[in-house]
Amino acid sequence: MTYKTFAVAGGLGGGAPGSANIGNLIVKHLIEYPDVKVKVLARAGSVNSESAKELESLGVTVVPVDYSKQETLTAAIKDVQVIISAITTTALAVQSALVDAAAAAKKQGSKLELFVPSEFGSDTTDLDESSPLWVKKQLHIQLKELGIPYTLFISGPFADWIAAFTGPDEQGKLTIVGTGDEPVGFTSIDDTARFIAHALATQSPSELQNAEYRIQGSTATFNELSKLYQAKSAKPIEIVHESPEESLKKFAKGDFIAFLKAEWATGHGLVGEPLRNDVWKEWKPKDIREFIQ
Repeated sequence: MTYKTFAVAGGLGGGAPGSANIGNLIVKHLIEYPDVKVKVLARAGSVNSESAKELESLGVTVVPVDYSKQETLTAAIKDVQVIISAITTTALAVQSALVDAAAAAKKQGSKLELFVPSEFGSDTTDLDESSPLWVKKQLHIQLKELGIPYTLFISGPFADWIAAFTGPDEQGKLTIVGTGDEPVGFTSIDDTARFIAHALATQSPSELQNAEYRIQGSTATFNELSKLYQAKSAKPIEIVHESPEESLKKFAKGDFIAFLKAEWATGHGLVGEPLRNDVWKEWKPKDIREFIQ
């Protein structure tokens, strides 16, 4: 048996700057599988958007919900087996309301069997309260306390965003945090969405419940990537090294990417073991080097 009914929060695709739109891609890849039914949970102001109309034309149901009113969420998810949260990082607190609604739906005898939190990035399984990503670990704790099985998909930073992570600035200066020799694992947005959809639509419930799927498209060090930037640039690129401590000072002023760079520079750039790429042997993710412009 495999899961057939899904609800996706964030499935219309984010409108905010920097949104990965991964939820929209997960929806589109899920409906490629036989007999799979998907509904998208959308705020009332988005149900008539072009994205909503496109998904509806593909057979997806778009349901208006109010995250501040549990009854609307509970009603929307009571007939699905899996909830997928693709809520953007800046709105992660909303996930907690979605989990509470899931717990309420289960008490009412719903079909719900699995919750997929919005991870799709760095490993969050061993965080403490000092981490800016603690809100993700808090959700794991909430799910456990409520007895809701969940699956974590940990895919590392998105390869598509490599220019924001380490590209040269307008002055031609490229800043590397630390030595630049620590490997970092990257996976593209679409490759991540394809893998998630495949795993959820083909793996059995016992393989998915309370499991971690660590996937990686490719790895590289920032020193390697800086050489690729230099080779493709018509102008010389100035390489500047910055300590993790200096980077964290930038984070204290609101630069979240600076926090990520400091993490990667101190050995937290890989998704960890065991890798689960082999769950889908036909999965051929793009290499990070394909995204260097």
